[in-house]
Amino acid sequence: MDTCTCRRAALNANANEPLSWLNLRRCNGTYTDAVALASQFDSNVRLRPRFKSERELESRLTNLDEEQLLRQLQPPLARQRDTLVAAAASLDRSRRPRTAILLVGAVRTMVSMRDDFASAIAEVGQLSSTLKVFAVLNRHDEQNASSLPRSYAEVDAAIARWNVPYELAEYAANGAEAPIMRLSRACSGVTVSSIASCRKYGPSKGCARVQAMLQYVHVEAATEMMVADESRAGGIPYDVVVRLRPDLCVRQAMPMLRFALERTRCDSLTPLHALEALMIYPRWAAHVYADYWRAAPSCARPDWALGCTDERRSHVGWLQREAGIVAFNLNQITTELGWTPIGLRRPWLPQCEPLM
Repeated sequence: MDTCTCRRAALNANANEPLSWLNLRRCNGTYTDAVALASQFDSNVRLRPRFKSERELESRLTNLDEEQLLRQLQPPLARQRDTLVAAAASLDRSRRPRTAILLVGAVRTMVSMRDDFASAIAEVGQLSSTLKVFAVLNRHDEQNASSLPRSYAEVDAAIARWNVPYELAEYAANGAEAPIMRLSRACSGVTVSSIASCRKYGPSKGCARVQAMLQYVHVEAATEMMVADESRAGGIPYDVVVRLRPDLCVRQAMPMLRFALERTRCDSLTPLHALEALMIYPRWAAHVYADYWRAAPSCARPDWALGCTDERRSHVGWLQREAGIVAFNLNQITTELGWTPIGLRRPWLPQCEPLM
């Protein structure tokens, strides 16, 4: 079986479908136990792995076969990882990680939750040797215009209260670097519609797909801000990247975030996530994650991508299928670990809504 077929088989493997597991075994070791374990995290409740404690989860992740995980990576990514790990090698290996937070999305309830964010960012700072926030935010939310911050200055003031270095960008809707312009340059044939237009014409316009692509164009912009900051610092890279949504209920997310930051370093191989709301990943994987917006059939692919044609999967599927990176959805096992399930705070809801 070719690599694309094997990777699809791994993504689609289901314990209730013996044929899918037979296909996976025919890949002759292309995939490791890590793939099967990651698939179980995303399966139904009955099939998920059971962990009695964070220590047990840590042990399971630590004991994955790193050599096989490395062999799964697309060769350009393996070389990129080697380069970035070597750049950090001169630093003390026992130190806490240099952490970059990419805060990306519509502002929504971030300003009203500024105290929760300040507390969470302070704890992340204690777990890091260096911490900086790179924010690419959009105040123009057509779903809830009445709940938006009144000005860019109000958003800037909220982030300033976190008492960490930060850079904040807000792209004009029709500017040269607006998400729509990036999509139009790289994705011929993609029609970008407003939310109002989507409501009028329904899913036939591919609105949900395009909105997801726009979100990751913003992630790419924040990643570029981080890279520029590294260059100004003499080429010393960050070790760990944390992608946060501005409407994430960060107080609920702290147990997961704390666990992920304590085990993720510059040479780590397994990103940890709660779907699109929270992702913790090693710096070498930053561009891979940001490039998910190029997953549509009409978009120019990055040079490292394998080039599989099945585009129905999420950003986690993109990481695994195109790059060979296995990511673990920790939001699926929060209850048994004693963590509060991850939630989002929508402007029209009085409290946090569990992430589905």
